[in-house]
Amino acid sequence: ALYSVFICSLLKGAAIVLQQKVIGQIIGAKSVYVRSLVNINSLELRAMKKIMAVPGFSIPKVAVLVGGPDWPTSVLTGIMKLSLWQMLLGSVPVIITIFPVCFAGAVILKGDQGIYGVLNPVLLTLSVIIQLTPFFVAVHYIAKAAVVYKDELDAEPLDQEVENYDKEKELGKKWNFVLNKWERLAVPVKVLHVVMCVLTVVSNIALWIGGEACFVPFEVTDTIEETLDGDVTNLVILPFGGIMLLMAVIPWV
Repeated sequence: ALYSVFICSLLKGAAIVLQQKVIGQIIGAKSVYVRSLVNINSLELRAMKKIMAVPGFSIPKVAVLVGGPDWPTSVLTGIMKLSLWQMLLGSVPVIITIFPVCFAGAVILKGDQGIYGVLNPVLLTLSVIIQLTPFFVAVHYIAKAAVVYKDELDAEPLDQEVENYDKEKELGKKWNFVLNKWERLAVPVKVLHVVMCVLTVVSNIALWIGGEACFVPFEVTDTIEETLDGDVTNLVILPFGGIMLLMAVIPWV
């Protein structure tokens, strides 16, 4: 378990570097579309930037870095062009959330016999609580900063490129709404929409309620070699499982 804690911590650090410097700063920060998509001019994100820009450790900063969704948080810090070293430093306490999850996984691998059967649900519950607590703390401090520093944040210049892009996009949405009203659509397009909707609803219900008829039961302690005869595609029960997956994928295509 300690070995997995070490590996997970290294992976977290590597993910921060890649997501912030490459995806966020090099790719995302240069794209007006991406900056608009993440709503970079919003009061909440500007409040988050103010929290994250504080050097060293602080409860709000650590809460955001540890409790925030991994990918979006790191990418946003890159788009905001914040210091990588400061983000890595503020993320060190993440080991507190990694520790119980790794130990819970180790207990699961031991099976349900003896004390492990008691520890299993306890550690899993503890893991969930430790994972969720920083998230709610982060939400609290971001909302608080948005209120306390509102005047200061409002005085800061907005990303003008994003501001102009958002105005153009809003105008495009209005025209799109007018041109794509249901009564204006051609009959073949209406039929296609209805069919895709039916496929989505039916496949989701089938996969949710009839999952056992679609997939072979596979636990974390199972192996592909033993449970699936060495072929991962055996996880899907044919033909019903394959048909439901196909019905779920077609609407997205």
